[in-house]
Amino acid sequence: MRLLQLNDAGEFSLVEYVGKSIPPYAILSHRWGADDEEVTFKDIVKGTGKSKAGYTKIQFCWKQAARNDLQHFWIDTCCIDKSSSAELSEAINSMFCWYQDAARCYVYLPDVSDSPPNEDGKSSQRWKPSFKKSKWFSRGWTLQELIAPASVEFFSKQGTRLGDKRSLEQSLHEITGIAIQALRGSPMSCFTADERMSWAARRETKREEDAAYSLLGIFNIHMPLIYGEGQKKAFIRLRKEIEERPAKPLPSSTVPFRRDDNFISRDSLDRVRQICARPAARAALVGLGGVGKSQIAIEYAYQVRDELQGGSPMTWVFWVHAGTQARFEEGYRRIAETTRIDGFDSPKVDVLRLVRNWLCDESNGRWVMIVDNADDSAIFFPPHYETQASGVSSPGQAAEPLSDFLPQSPNGSILITSRSRDVARRLTGRGDCLVERAPRMTISRYIDEVCRNDHDRARLLTKDVGDDRRDGRASNSIIATWQISFAHIRKAMPTAARLLSLMSLFDRQGIPESLLHNRYWRDDGAKADFEEDIHTLTSFSLVEMSADGHEFEMHRLVQFSTKKWLELYDELEEWKEAYVTLMDDSYPVGRHENWVVCQALFPHAQSVAACRPAGGRTVQAWASVLFKAAWYAGDMGKYKEAEEMDRALEGREKALGKEHPNTLTSVSNLALVLQYQGKYEQAEDMNRRALEGSEKALGKEHPDTLTSVYCLAYLLHQRQQYKDASPLYQRACAGYQEKLGPDHPTTQACMDHYSSLQRLWKLEALGSKSNVSIDVRGDSIHSLSTS
Repeated sequence: MRLLQLNDAGEFSLVEYVGKSIPPYAILSHRWGADDEEVTFKDIVKGTGKSKAGYTKIQFCWKQAARNDLQHFWIDTCCIDKSSSAELSEAINSMFCWYQDAARCYVYLPDVSDSPPNEDGKSSQRWKPSFKKSKWFSRGWTLQELIAPASVEFFSKQGTRLGDKRSLEQSLHEITGIAIQALRGSPMSCFTADERMSWAARRETKREEDAAYSLLGIFNIHMPLIYGEGQKKAFIRLRKEIEERPAKPLPSSTVPFRRDDNFISRDSLDRVRQICARPAARAALVGLGGVGKSQIAIEYAYQVRDELQGGSPMTWVFWVHAGTQARFEEGYRRIAETTRIDGFDSPKVDVLRLVRNWLCDESNGRWVMIVDNADDSAIFFPPHYETQASGVSSPGQAAEPLSDFLPQSPNGSILITSRSRDVARRLTGRGDCLVERAPRMTISRYIDEVCRNDHDRARLLTKDVGDDRRDGRASNSIIATWQISFAHIRKAMPTAARLLSLMSLFDRQGIPESLLHNRYWRDDGAKADFEEDIHTLTSFSLVEMSADGHEFEMHRLVQFSTKKWLELYDELEEWKEAYVTLMDDSYPVGRHENWVVCQALFPHAQSVAACRPAGGRTVQAWASVLFKAAWYAGDMGKYKEAEEMDRALEGREKALGKEHPNTLTSVSNLALVLQYQGKYEQAEDMNRRALEGSEKALGKEHPDTLTSVYCLAYLLHQRQQYKDASPLYQRACAGYQEKLGPDHPTTQACMDHYSSLQRLWKLEALGSKSNVSIDVRGDSIHSLSTS
C-alpha cells in the first residue's frame, strides 16, 4: 500500500508499506473530475501536477490529516499506478479493506457550499439541500467508501466540517437507502445479497464494469478484473462468485463440558425449556454455589442440541463464562470463530460488537446462549457506566456496559446462571428468576456474607448446617466434606494432590492442560503420571474436563477449600512460587503474533496479581507476568486492566530497586497506559520519573533514556504544549540518529512526530490569527522497549 506524506522539502511524496508495517493513515473519498484535472501517480513521482484542480484535494486531505496528528494519507487518484493492470486489480480487490482500516475518512464535496454563521453566531444549515443533491451520492465507488470506514467526516467546498456518519445518520439513510445498522458498522453478512445490490442500483461509474467491481468489498469477493467484458458479464461473474461461496456452517455448540449421564431431571429444567422457547427470551437460574445451576444449564444445552431437522442440528448453542470480563470476551471470540463471522480474525476487530451484530441477524438461524457464573454486577454494569448514565463521564472508559452485548433478538434466547438475584434480575428484566434453593439461609444473606471476606467465607463453609438425608453423626460442613476426599487422595495419590494444589492457583475456568505437564513431581523427584492424576481428580469431581479434553474447570468451593488447606499447612507460598514461575515461562510478550496465546492465558495472568510471593527471586517473575499481560491489555485497549497490572512496578522496585532498567520499563509502560486513559498529569509524572531514573542508571545517551525523552515529548505534543515538547523531540531525534542511525524505524517515527509537531505549531499560529479551530488528537506510541 502506498501512502502520501509531506517530506522535509515540503513536497508530497509516496511511501510504500507492506502488511503489519502500515502506519495509521487518513483516506479521501471524493468524486473524480476530468482525467486531466486529477493529480496522478506519475505526477507525484515527477513532482508535477501542482497546477491541476485536483491538487487542492491533496492539500485539503493533508491539512485535515495533520490536524488529526496523522502523517500519512491515501488518495485513489495518485496512490495507485494505474498503468499496471496487476497493481490496479490488487488495489480494487483491497479497496474495501483500505477504507475499513483507515483512521479517518474525509469526504470532500465540491458541490456543497457552507454558509456564514447567523447573526447569533450559530452555524447555518443552508447547505443541507445541496448536500442531499450532491453527486457524490450517485457514484458507484463511494458506496463502499461510506460503509467501510468507522469514521467518515463530510466537508464542504470551503473545507468546513458539516458532520460525520453518526451525526448525519438519518439524512444518509434517507438519501442512499442504506440500512442504518450498515452505516453503524454491522457486518455486511447481516444483509442479504439483494439488499446490498439495491444500495448500488441508482449509482453510476465512469467505466461500466466498475458498477460490478465497486461491489467486491461489499460482498467480500475477490475476482480478477476484465475491463472490456461489459457490465452484464461483470455482474454475471460477480453473482456466480456470490452463489458459489462456501455455505454458512451448520449450527454447532461451544459448550465446553461433557454431558452428565447421571443427571436427574428437575422441575427447573422444564421451566427453563418453557421460558426459553419464546422469542427473545431470557431466563435465570439463581442459587448458591454447588446447588447444580451449571449442571441444569449443561443438560438444557445438550437437549437443545438433540433437536434435529433433516438429521442436522437446528440451533446454535453458545456457552459464555461470565466470571470475569476477560472470560466473557473469550466466550464471544469463540462464538466468532465457530460461526466464522467475516472479519473475526482481524487484529483490530471489536469482537463483542461483531458477535452482537451476528446474533441480531435472524438469517443466521436460531441460537441459545448460556451465560454461566454471572455473579458480579460490576462486570456487566461497571461503576463508571453508572456515572456516565448520570451525565458524568471520564476519559478512557468503554462507551457501553457489557450487558449491552447480550442482545434481545427474536431468533435467540439467553439462560443465565448466577448466585445473585439482583444481577439475574437486571440481566433478564424479570423478577421471577428460577431459584435453586439451599436450606435455612436466604440467598441474599448468604451471598452478602460469603463475599465479604475470606474469613467469613471460611466460617460459613466450615459451619455444620445439617442434612436429614445423612447420618446425624457425620459432619455436614463443606470444608470437612472436601477434606475427607482430599485426605484420601493425599494419602493414596500424593501427586494428584500436588496437581490439585497447583491448579487451585489458576483462574478456575479454562485451565490449560498444556501448562500442567512436568510442573509437579513425586516425592523422589521422579516425573509424575499426569494422566493418572487428572483421572483421580475428575473421578472425585474435584475438577471437570472440557468436551475437547484440553482444558479443566474447578468449582469455586473446591478452589477456595484447597487454598485454605494449603494456607493452614503453610504450603501456600510454595505453590504460589510454582504457579508464578510457570506463568512467567508460559505467558509471551504482548506482540501481535502472540495475541491468541495472550488472550487465552489473560484470566490466569490476572490470577497472578493475587499471588504475589512473600519475597525472593519469584517477585521478579511475578512482576514480569503482570508486565507482559499489561502490554497485551494496553494494545487491546483494556486500559483499566493494563493499569492495574502495570502496578507490578512496585514488585520490581522491591526485587530490583527503583533504578533498575526493568523497573523503569514498567514505569514507562504505566505512563503510556495512563496516557491512553486521558490521565495526562499522572502520565507526565510517570514519564518524568522514568526519564530521571534512566538518566541516572543508564546515562543521558542510552537508547532507553532516549525512549523516555521521546515518550515525554509525545505526551506534551498530545497536550498541545508544543514549546515544551520541541526541545525534547530535538534531543530524541539527535540521539537516535547517532545511536540507531537515520534509517532506523524508531528514528524515522520520532522524526515524523517532530515534523508533525512543527506543522501543527504553525497551523495553531495561523488558526489564532484567523479564528480557525485546530482539533488535535494524538494517535499512538507503543512500548518501544521490553524487559
